[in-house]
Amino acid sequence: DFVSYSNEFNWPAAADGQGFSLEFTNPLEENLITLNWKASDEKGGSPGKANRMALSNQIFINEFQADNSSTVKDEYGEYDDWIEIYNAGNNIINLSGLYITDDFSDLKKFQIASSNNGTNILNPNEHLLFWADNNIDQGSNHLNFRLDNNGEQIALIYIFENDTTIVDSITFGKQEKNFSYARISDGASSWK
Repeated sequence: DFVSYSNEFNWPAAADGQGFSLEFTNPLEENLITLNWKASDEKGGSPGKANRMALSNQIFINEFQADNSSTVKDEYGEYDDWIEIYNAGNNIINLSGLYITDDFSDLKKFQIASSNNGTNILNPNEHLLFWADNNIDQGSNHLNFRLDNNGEQIALIYIFENDTTIVDSITFGKQEKNFSYARISDGASSWK
């Protein structure tokens, strides 16, 4: 296996003499493609250690629906509650290994599984739905909990070694039937 770094293609500029190393962003992808590499988050990189993903302000809980009876169907034709995750960053992000919860006292409630078919890979400006239907037998994007339409919280969690980071979260009140609650625009701080 090899990598050929040059100034000819779209390699991360920060890794060209500015003290940052190159980090492979997605082990499921081809390492000869420049878009699958990024500059390290810290100068000097992290030699001999796993690359810690910097996810804050890159992936968001973007929209959700806690009382879906007739608007969006899952792949089984069921009207389940859902949570949309959005990648606002410039890099491909593999969500595998992250956690989603509706209970701040149980941050490891549901771990997003690794997938050979790339279903948990988010390209820049891409969205991914997770079905909050308490039916994990229906696939890797089906959660082991339902959303409470009377209000609760949702959090996306990243755990790296002994460090737990709440990447994004929202606490919400009572939801109207068949209406989603969303950021004003993708990744924005305000909700409507």
